[in-house]
Amino acid sequence: MPANSSSKTYVSYSYLILAVLAMTYLIVRAASLAITFDEAWTIKDFVSLPFIEIINYTPCDANNHILNTLLIKLFFAIAPEYDFVARLPNLLAAVMGLFFAYKMTSRWLASWLGLSCFVVLFANPFLLDFLALARGYGLSIGMLLASLYYLFNVVEKPNLKATALSMLFGALAVLSNFALLNYYVALLGVLVVLPILAKHSVSYLKWYGILLPITAVLAGISYEPIRKMRLANSLYYGGSDSFYEDTLSSLTHFSMYSKEASAGSWMVLNVFLILLLLGSLLAFWYKRTLQTPKNAILAIFIIATSSVVMQHVLLETLFLQDRTALFFYPILVLVFFFAVQEFADYWYAKVLAGIATTAVIINCCWHANFYKTVSWEYDAHTSHILAKLNEISEQTGEPARLDFAFVFVSGIYHRLNQKKYTNIHLMRGGNDQEVNPNSDYYMYYTDPLNDANHQINQLPKDTFAYYPEEQVIVFKIRK
Repeated sequence: MPANSSSKTYVSYSYLILAVLAMTYLIVRAASLAITFDEAWTIKDFVSLPFIEIINYTPCDANNHILNTLLIKLFFAIAPEYDFVARLPNLLAAVMGLFFAYKMTSRWLASWLGLSCFVVLFANPFLLDFLALARGYGLSIGMLLASLYYLFNVVEKPNLKATALSMLFGALAVLSNFALLNYYVALLGVLVVLPILAKHSVSYLKWYGILLPITAVLAGISYEPIRKMRLANSLYYGGSDSFYEDTLSSLTHFSMYSKEASAGSWMVLNVFLILLLLGSLLAFWYKRTLQTPKNAILAIFIIATSSVVMQHVLLETLFLQDRTALFFYPILVLVFFFAVQEFADYWYAKVLAGIATTAVIINCCWHANFYKTVSWEYDAHTSHILAKLNEISEQTGEPARLDFAFVFVSGIYHRLNQKKYTNIHLMRGGNDQEVNPNSDYYMYYTDPLNDANHQINQLPKDTFAYYPEEQVIVFKIRK
């Protein structure tokens, strides 16, 4: 076998092994991870709705990620209504994302650099959280990577089929998570300009005859949900400081599996941005051809960023934060590695890519787990707590009367609706300011979201269970 062929086979097997490892981890997580607040909310309040009410946001709530909700509804129609089944759409999106990431990195990057980029794209514990949850964020990442792959094909050589597929996957990404409208605006902007810059002649009529109908259909589907969310003030998740502080900083420290920014996360972000800026400028200077995947992904980042900033300035919408900004992660990774590709033959390119890949792998391995997410860490032990209380109730013959903070509402009701823990009586009332005096136990979350902090601190109590990493305490109320 020729040396070059042997090298390609080795690289292909390396991609396969990495993809299998990623999917094994995701499948085990999806099977074992505790249901999270937003997943339980989606399943309870939206999946059971008729098709038309799902797509026109009746009732209106940003938690309804249209494509995710519809796919869960479909899977529940053909399979048991298990939590794992609800997560299957995102697992399939992970397979799709891995496939298109492989196609991109193996085609447009040097073999060693492509493998590094592939690892960095997926060895992010925050991103991996959502590829194993029943939410629209993971779906949108799979659709985004597919859309980018076909965009790069179009940039390399304009063709109508790839254009249509890039637009279609971009539209599906939006329907998975409306934050991806910022990506779609960027994609549309690049594809509108591309025929003007194209080296190969294309029919403007056919080209724009693809862009306009897909955009019109997406606008028709998206208009009513977005109108309702703005009227209902449902677009409440975000920040008001800046794109740098709210979007990029939150994406960085959540990727480091922390809810709070730290000196370390600021340092990582600033070093990355400096390298990204220098690399992009030098790469453009080194190779000034406009029509390349490198410049296409850079344009996508710049336009999408501008879209977020302009919406904040003109419409007073909040800056995207952590999970709503997750789609920027693969875009930024691709911008970085496509810039490094221009210097792939130099030793410092290998050093730079090696350091980035090593750091990402260490971070991912350090935070890998099968029981919690960084966004909803308080849900990690709910099943175990309920099982312990149910067991005690069976032993004593008395029901366990449980009150709990608001953050536990979705998870607890979801589990009890599955006819689990039948000896537990829920004592939660409608007033979050009070602890039910007739309860035997109270599940307490030490985050400021818990409105009952002051009262529970004054009640006579003992600690029944304590999970310091997740800030969850279960108190037994003294009678």
